[in-house]
Amino acid sequence: QGAEAIVAVLESEQTLQHYLETREVQDENLTVYAHKLTKAEAQIDWTQPAADIDRNIRAFNPWPVAFTPLDDGNNLRIWNSSLSTQKASNALPGEVIALDKDGVHVMCGDQHAICITNLQWPGGKALNAVQINQTQKLSVGHKFA
Repeated sequence: QGAEAIVAVLESEQTLQHYLETREVQDENLTVYAHKLTKAEAQIDWTQPAADIDRNIRAFNPWPVAFTPLDDGNNLRIWNSSLSTQKASNALPGEVIALDKDGVHVMCGDQHAICITNLQWPGGKALNAVQINQTQKLSVGHKFA
């Protein structure tokens, strides 16, 4: 295995040399500026499609962390989610449609749902799905803003 590792290193140096010889300068006309993220951009818009909300939650982790406002003016931070298979034909966007071992299932604007698997109450620590259900702070029918 030692000899194979040496050969791999030597080959990688040859590959690096080849890269250095064949690299191209980037065309500055094709570059795109990415603005600095703000905390306001991390607010979840429940009228958006479930897949978009799920992607945003992942994109804003670890900073600024996706959130949804609570009735008391504080924010519920949402650390992780996945697409849900739960259905509820009469639910509104932002409405909790199920609570189970997987997490909190929330309806989105395209009548599909996401499953919140990790969240954080104001002043608290991040909770997983089991811990979320133990707090009993959410119930089916709760509506996020």
